[in-house]
Amino acid sequence: MEYAVSMLKTFFGFLLAVAVFFSTLGIVLIRLQNPDFLVKQAREINLYGRLADNLEPLLAHGSAEELSLTPQELNDALKTAIDGEQFYDFISLYLRAVIPWLTGDTNELQFSYSLAESKSRFRDQLSAKLTNKYENLPECQSNQLKNWGFDSGLPECRLSGGSAEVEIQIDSLVGARVDELPDDILLNEPSSNLLQMRANVIRAGQAVKAVHLATVVLIGLMLLIWRARALTTIGGAFLFVGLVQLGFSLVAWDWVGRNVADLLSGGGESAQLAPIGLDLATTILEVLKTALGNLTILTLSSGVLMIILGLIYGRKPVSKEKSA
Repeated sequence: MEYAVSMLKTFFGFLLAVAVFFSTLGIVLIRLQNPDFLVKQAREINLYGRLADNLEPLLAHGSAEELSLTPQELNDALKTAIDGEQFYDFISLYLRAVIPWLTGDTNELQFSYSLAESKSRFRDQLSAKLTNKYENLPECQSNQLKNWGFDSGLPECRLSGGSAEVEIQIDSLVGARVDELPDDILLNEPSSNLLQMRANVIRAGQAVKAVHLATVVLIGLMLLIWRARALTTIGGAFLFVGLVQLGFSLVAWDWVGRNVADLLSGGGESAQLAPIGLDLATTILEVLKTALGNLTILTLSSGVLMIILGLIYGRKPVSKEKSA
């Protein structure tokens, strides 16, 4: 009989360990639904700086060549037009609009962000940089005036003296590139992929609630059946899960990061986007690692505490016959 009871407790402990493990993962998912937490993590790992540094390879073609600017000069203009505070403010507003819709808390998806001021600053920066480069050109010779102009970017020489025509041409050249950028970022008609993601997130949320309920029911049932003697089994389950999470944090995150890097570093046109994609993936992994790491400390501490309480209060009372 005592062996059967011990096996039953072990079985309940195994079920509880599984439930606690998935419950902690559920808590991580819930944590990721907090915009303030996500923005804080993005700031701590300097997501803005990392993304800005990785833009230069993408700027080496297209607008940079057409404007006769280096990728670094174009990137500096972008960073002036959209600084770190504006970047994190955009992320915060975007997450506050999208997360409630993704989780099913609201059925309306409405997000709008104006880029008008950013475009204006970007245009001014580009004009200033292009004007500075123009003013450092050698003065035109008579044989160079025939083909002079900004039609193909910066001319090979500058006109003698000041000219309003130069300002007009620089403004026209820069404006033609900047005006191609959108004035607003709008999100009010979700794509099919976003709708599918919403359905998956809602299902995941429902599963998390079910796992949390199962965990509470298992703990309550074990305490009801074995009372204080169940504390050591419950504590053992928490301690086991904490050790698994600790091992995962030490080994698995690096393994996942390496696989993501290998996946994104493939050849082809997408290789240019690999640094940006890798930084975004790294950001997500670091956020998950931080959230799970905090839970690991809590899980291990809870396990140790319950084992100690179980050893103190869970001893079987000595029967009178044996004491006599």
